[in-house]
Amino acid sequence: SESLEDQTTLSLHRPFYFIQSNLRYSKSDMDDGKKLVQLMCQKEAFYFKENTGATEEEKAKWLTSELGLVTKSLEELNLETHIFKFLLGCALNIGNSYNIKAEEILIDAAKMNPTMYEIWNELGDCIWKKGDKPGARNCFERALSQHRNKVSLRNLSIVIRQQESVSAKEIEESVKISKEAVSLDVTDGRSWYILGNAYLAQFFLCGQASNVLKCSLSAYGKASSDEKVLSDPDYHYNKGIVLKYLDNYNEAVAYFTDALTIHPKFVECKNELQDLKDQLIGDTISVIQESIDYHVH
Repeated sequence: SESLEDQTTLSLHRPFYFIQSNLRYSKSDMDDGKKLVQLMCQKEAFYFKENTGATEEEKAKWLTSELGLVTKSLEELNLETHIFKFLLGCALNIGNSYNIKAEEILIDAAKMNPTMYEIWNELGDCIWKKGDKPGARNCFERALSQHRNKVSLRNLSIVIRQQESVSAKEIEESVKISKEAVSLDVTDGRSWYILGNAYLAQFFLCGQASNVLKCSLSAYGKASSDEKVLSDPDYHYNKGIVLKYLDNYNEAVAYFTDALTIHPKFVECKNELQDLKDQLIGDTISVIQESIDYHVH
């Protein structure tokens, strides 16, 4: 998941795009391995929605348990070594925390098959979590040198915006890259979500133009077709921010509330919601006071 990106954690989870298998190995086993990791990824994405009120600690314990089951199942499949390492690295990399073992295994997989762009995407996601943004950017660019794909483009767009010092030109590049990701699959809600975030960053960093906010809101609207995006509290939080700056306060409150329903421990969202409620109460009191003053005088 992604939020305003400099405020909360970011998840760069991705769909899988698989290469042709060596015929000495079972394609059905490869498909089974892919499904195992996809299911774990899906469960992680919906964890707070399915376990309302759960804590980050409870989610971490669940991830550890699930990882043990998935690892055992992968070991029982007949997989090429680099595919096994790739899938195991994906499983270890699920969640928001950096996992050094995931990095080591994915590096091994990349050495075995440097032309498999999916490995570079996953490795970039992994090392991003330890704060190595230049290294992550290099991985996504390596992936794009192998195949122009929406996952690498989305992730590259995010990493560009997260540099310590980012220029207006780089923000524009980030928006352009996000647009390319959307163009590769206009039905992909996550690509629209990342584009909405790129526009939001452009609004804050390149002059607060209302037309940019409207572009962001439009992209978020198209992103809502993706169930995984709707399960992401950051999506609701970011859309709430856009609505707030467009002066649609009641709608903003609704989206902040939705974010907290999914993830009750979302501190930044709690603060925004309280500030907005205080503002609305203050505005109401001012209107009442003005009305009283008018009738008294």
